[in-house]
Amino acid sequence: MAVIDFEKKTGTAVTAEITETTDTAVTIQLKDAENNILDVYTLDKKTGIGTNQNNEEVSLPQTGNNSVNPFAVGAVALVTTGFVLMYQAGAFRRKEN
Repeated sequence: MAVIDFEKKTGTAVTAEITETTDTAVTIQLKDAENNILDVYTLDKKTGIGTNQNNEEVSLPQTGNNSVNPFAVGAVALVTTGFVLMYQAGAFRRKEN
């Protein structure tokens, strides 16, 4: 996302080199084709918000879904549906002689 952000702002094609600086931050060096450093982003890992080498704010969009809640809700819904269907089919009734 840093490459896309930089290319949109400047129109220059770059590559990114990511270095983890702390448990919560990363540094992204943006380099041109000759391997010259054009900009350096220092960002928070979770939010994607930080600064570039000129201390201007950089806010990269998050990709993907970082929340487990939709999966938990889906799992509970499937288990409940299975239980209801088995109950209606009579799987839990005692066998009569």
